Amino acid sequence: MNTPVDHTHRHLDFPALLNARDLGYLPTASGRLTRSGSLVRSEYLGFLDEAGRQALLDYGVRTIIDLRFARELAMDGHHFQLNPAAGIGYTNISLCGEAGDPHYAPLQQLGDSPTAWIEPQLELGRLQIGRILRTIANAPEGGVLFHCYAGKDRTGLITELLLSLVGVPVEVIAEDYVLSNDRLAVRYFPELAKIEDPAQREHTRVEWTVQAETVYKTLGFVEQRYGGTEAYLQHAGLTDAEIEQLRQRLLG
Repeated sequence: MNTPVDHTHRHLDFPALLNARDLGYLPTASGRLTRSGSLVRSEYLGFLDEAGRQALLDYGVRTIIDLRFARELAMDGHHFQLNPAAGIGYTNISLCGEAGDPHYAPLQQLGDSPTAWIEPQLELGRLQIGRILRTIANAPEGGVLFHCYAGKDRTGLITELLLSLVGVPVEVIAEDYVLSNDRLAVRYFPELAKIEDPAQREHTRVEWTVQAETVYKTLGFVEQRYGGTEAYLQHAGLTDAEIEQLRQRLLG
């Protein structure tokens, strides 16, 4: 793909959220653009203020899927989690599962680096990923927002699979992935400045930064191991009808 993609207008400035963007306006191999207003990726919604929550509703979001662990929910609840409201659905499906799930303990031992956990997550947590994507496919009318805490790694993995399914080029998916770095810098830089030890500060900076190479590795693994994203989703338990519903969500 040679034409640069302008991602600027995809950012959603919901006060006071930093890392929210629409999955629309992206080119596909078929020449179509992904549909705007249908799917939104985001960080933890507890950062929203009252005006931000209203902006989210005004944008048409009607389903929220929270990818965080149960312990994260207990420590940091947000308005839509704690205040069920008519007209908007909230669901928690932890990407990595919960204590007691067969794949939970092995994934916890891998650390936070995407290069360490993504391939095991794709394998061991395949059915959990399937649950998340099935929920998106079967969501009622209206926009679907999915989020974790920072909105970069767990949210990024689900985004990669969705965009790959409809033929968005891997380089554009990688561009979307790394947008989180600039968006989150406002929040992270003050925290980094508090770390006095230079080696620890650099280690933390790298840990908080996402790399485009992660996307190539992820989708390359899906292609090599399963023969592509659609085949992977079939192995994750989605029916052909549900896979088509995901396409419709993104392409209309």
